Amino acid sequence: MRICVLVLVLSVLFCGTCIQRVNAYHIAAVNITYVGIDTAGVDTFSYVITVKIYRDCSNPNVAPGFITINYSSMSCGLAGSDTINYDGSGAAPSVGTGTFIQLPCLGVDTCDPGLLGYGVEEYVYSSTITLPDT
Repeated sequence: MRICVLVLVLSVLFCGTCIQRVNAYHIAAVNITYVGIDTAGVDTFSYVITVKIYRDCSNPNVAPGFITINYSSMSCGLAGSDTINYDGSGAAPSVGTGTFIQLPCLGVDTCDPGLLGYGVEEYVYSSTITLPDT
């Protein structure tokens, strides 16, 4: 019995020395909307796609320069993709260039590097896509 307890204690101690701290950075949230465009009541198969990315201010990684939208319809037999650039160039925006989102009760009013509290920046991507006629 003593040997089993000794093995268990040594195993726990050995495993404890192998534990490392792991950090990960993520996008805080994403909001995707689309609005259909029609002309005089006629569907043009065009849509304004808006993607809003919310980046955690403590994340040192920048928001992407472009987003790829994939679409498909089994019933219509079509599929495709379109790229939405952040500012028309496809270059990644600089850290701190997004719109700061004021969160209530946190007392944080900027997304500066070294931020001690929690803050969020919003990056907006928008484009009009037209689906192929079937």
